[in-house]
Amino acid sequence: MRSLGLRGAVALEPLRHGTLVITGGSGFVGAWLSTLCAYLNDKHNFGIELVLTARRKARLDDSAPHLAGRRDIRFVPADIRQFIDVPAAASWIIHATGSPDNRAHVSNPMETMDVISAGTYRVLRTAEQCLNFRMLVNLSSAAIYGSQPPELDALPEDFIGRIDPATMPSAYAEAKRYGEALCASARSQSRTPVIIARPFTFIGPFQALDAPWAINNFLHAALKQQPLKIQGDGNTRRSFLYGSDAAFLLLRMLVSGTNGSIFNVGHPNAIALNELAALVLRKSGLPLEIKTNTAGGRAATAHLVPDMTRASQAFEFKPAFSVADSVERTLAWHRARAKIAA
Repeated sequence: MRSLGLRGAVALEPLRHGTLVITGGSGFVGAWLSTLCAYLNDKHNFGIELVLTARRKARLDDSAPHLAGRRDIRFVPADIRQFIDVPAAASWIIHATGSPDNRAHVSNPMETMDVISAGTYRVLRTAEQCLNFRMLVNLSSAAIYGSQPPELDALPEDFIGRIDPATMPSAYAEAKRYGEALCASARSQSRTPVIIARPFTFIGPFQALDAPWAINNFLHAALKQQPLKIQGDGNTRRSFLYGSDAAFLLLRMLVSGTNGSIFNVGHPNAIALNELAALVLRKSGLPLEIKTNTAGGRAATAHLVPDMTRASQAFEFKPAFSVADSVERTLAWHRARAKIAA
């Protein structure tokens, strides 16, 4: 796997013969973590035992059928807010429950907040029951920063943003902030080792095309041979981290990160949405139209770019895939799925 590089497997050696629990195991991050661990087992004889928890196994079976039937993966159907049946021998947990889809946050904000807050509490309590527990990585969100100030090219981990708690979109961000506070409390009260990861924007296979993000909209339109629509003027900047790069960085944090650390998880190189749309068209090979300002009003320019200095220094992290690579590979994956379905 290209994201491992020449020494990636060596860097993940502490996982050998360990048991890793991944909550939200049917989601994008869970699928990529499982794929990387399966690769380590198959190609490097790591002997990792994976326990995946989520409410719907069918979602994982649909998006990542190559994981089905593996003897090294056990799926535990569960609501994360309830008791989690995990082995007492589990040494590692990556808590990835909580959909980043803002449609759910607006339509069902109370459920959103309950899943994140109660779920994080339950996972922290579960970790207390594990023998020889080593580390929990809690996936928070870049949403906790609030809006990126125009004077900042990228958001560092020590940036303290502002969120308006009276707005519906704040439900997800506030719940994630509370989840981070729970993790800090668990480190103090129970001495549970925890690292906070703050994901930005991801791209790659296993991600639904109907997800409400610009890259997914562009890919979906290109595959349907429809015009690519940009809500604003196209100057908004984002960065896009490929799924395998995200999985590798999260595993590096898990085995090598310092207890109490906080890390951004994203690609250091940003691209404007108008440039991204043009890139998708080049990689699709189709002469489609790009339409801007399609939101019915003037959409605000809202950059969201991570400062990746901390992860780069701590883990020598450098993404293996550029945004051009990621777009090309993701288009190819969706086309292959469509051909199989046909």
